[in-house]
Amino acid sequence: MTKATFPLSNLFEDQRIVTLSILFLLIFLLPVEVFPFSTQANSAPSFLAAISDQDGKVPLYWFKPGINPEEKIFDDGTKELQFYVSDQWYENCAAEKFFSPSTPFLLLKSKVFISYQGKSGDTLYDATDSFCITINKDDHGKPGLPLSEPVYAKASANGSSEGEWVEIEHNLLITEDTFWVVFHWLKETPTSPLIGADDSTNNKNSFWGWKKDGYWQWYEWNYNLMIRCLLLSNGMQTSFSPEGFNLNRGDTSDFP
Repeated sequence: MTKATFPLSNLFEDQRIVTLSILFLLIFLLPVEVFPFSTQANSAPSFLAAISDQDGKVPLYWFKPGINPEEKIFDDGTKELQFYVSDQWYENCAAEKFFSPSTPFLLLKSKVFISYQGKSGDTLYDATDSFCITINKDDHGKPGLPLSEPVYAKASANGSSEGEWVEIEHNLLITEDTFWVVFHWLKETPTSPLIGADDSTNNKNSFWGWKKDGYWQWYEWNYNLMIRCLLLSNGMQTSFSPEGFNLNRGDTSDFP
């Protein structure tokens, strides 16, 4: 009987080939997340957003690098009067309607101009009192259900003689093209602080409202409230295109 022999070196070489083949196959099949190229290790991309309150699968949106955010404006930048709803408490609020031609989009910030002027000698008006902002859905041309929790803010009284712009951070992903920025007076200060407004044009985007007898009542106002927002979408102008990508797969729960 002839005994077959195999060189040991060839056997090891075959094992290496099989091992490398399996390794490449595993790398190819493992799920990966794609992040834009960055010189910083383990850095997440800018403007990566996911829709919250989802069950099972969470939609994840990545906004192109180099996008220039757009500020949505209806006022002319000059305050000509100041606005309040009522000296009684009916959950008083004012709202501005906005539209984005591209969805989904990321609402980065809203801002409101708080007036320093009120009626002479009237102690009800205090520019430094707190207020809150919510972002709401559109409901047949009026503010609908909130898309966000209230964000509280107040003026610093360090602006110009007319008043100051107060910025509110949101970073909220929105999938519908129309939304509302709603300004809420607080129960303790129903007429304070005052929102700046201009009367040069009427874009039919400014509303005021209150809740009477358990129902919200909304009314169009004939002036432009000085409420603005800053948003970002993939339909906006970009300043450059990426040249490469890193492929990253997190192996810990705190991967950024």
